[in-house]
Amino acid sequence: RDRVWVRYRIDGVLLFRSEYPLSIARPLANRAKALANLDISGGAQHQEGRIVARVDGQEVDLRLTICRTVYGDSIALRIFSAESSLMDLEDLGMVPEVLLHYRQLAERSSGLTLFVGPTGAGKTTSLYATLNHLDDGSHKIVTVESPVELLLEGALQRDLPTKDAAGVREALQDVLHMDPDVIALGEITADETAEALLECALMGHRVFSTLHAEDTASALVRLGDIDTAAAFLSSCSLVIVAQRLVRRTCRNCSQVHVPAPATLEVFEVRDLDPDSVDFRRGEGCPACLGTGYQGRTGVFEVATVGPEMRSVLLDRPSAREIRQSLRKIPGFSSLKHAGFLKAVEGTTSLEDVLRVVPTSEKEMPEHERPTLAELCQSGGVALEGRLERQDDELA
Repeated sequence: RDRVWVRYRIDGVLLFRSEYPLSIARPLANRAKALANLDISGGAQHQEGRIVARVDGQEVDLRLTICRTVYGDSIALRIFSAESSLMDLEDLGMVPEVLLHYRQLAERSSGLTLFVGPTGAGKTTSLYATLNHLDDGSHKIVTVESPVELLLEGALQRDLPTKDAAGVREALQDVLHMDPDVIALGEITADETAEALLECALMGHRVFSTLHAEDTASALVRLGDIDTAAAFLSSCSLVIVAQRLVRRTCRNCSQVHVPAPATLEVFEVRDLDPDSVDFRRGEGCPACLGTGYQGRTGVFEVATVGPEMRSVLLDRPSAREIRQSLRKIPGFSSLKHAGFLKAVEGTTSLEDVLRVVPTSEKEMPEHERPTLAELCQSGGVALEGRLERQDDELA
């Protein structure tokens, strides 16, 4: 009401940094609009634009969103380095067994792969890492985005002027005439768009896109609500990659930490001895701005929809029922257990996993819960070897 706040989202967490007199609010908003070539008359309720600038000798791309609120304009800036490089699949954070399985799925001859999660979960990064993996010169890759996020050498990338379903479908029809092997759509925003992508997959293309959904089960519920999806899914290979970003514990101030029993219980691991794992947490230091964390990495839940899951989806099940069916798929690991393995490795803390990963209600009977050894084996995490190395270091 009476001042301007400036906040930064660092590693996914919003931190207050400074405040200024209210008198700068209107000049600040007008300056931002002018730089982004937006309307400064004050009539628009919502505007989006782009500013290319040079800051400290580095070229940056500022994605600008301005929204009218009861106290004036709220400005959100997403900051991208013009020198941002594509990531490799190995750098996303998948545990070894999941990475091996996903790489095989990405190299299939056809089918639809969806990256799902909330805003800021790293879906586009995973999409581009997959395209980068496939971009070996033997595949014709075509992307349709609004706007194009990263430049992929050797790919044909189209900037989509509109996000409405009719415009997206028309763009995909144009793409099909370009003899593509791989088609990537930046985001699914309507049921009609999902149908169009399924049609592309049925024609023998490898299709990739992103979808806003909480987890794999929620994404399947959303697809199940599309009247024609069941017919498509009966013939189309479907892979869903649910993901989140967790913060890495700061290497400078990371300490062994014993989680509370209630925290451990949330992860539903059977016969867990807390003393068998050196869970870690940052204490906070100047290097990490007192947060205890520096940088982020991903946790992933990868599900392949095979014949058994297709028959389940025909009955329009709930998300809980889908999760029960997914747990029966050999090698499937939930986001919750994927995050738990990250904490076992010492990469992050259990508390930060709980901050971003959906835990739902307790859904697993005691006898169905995996043991720590089973989780580590399914993920390819060498728990015993890691603990032995830590013991040697302490000695």
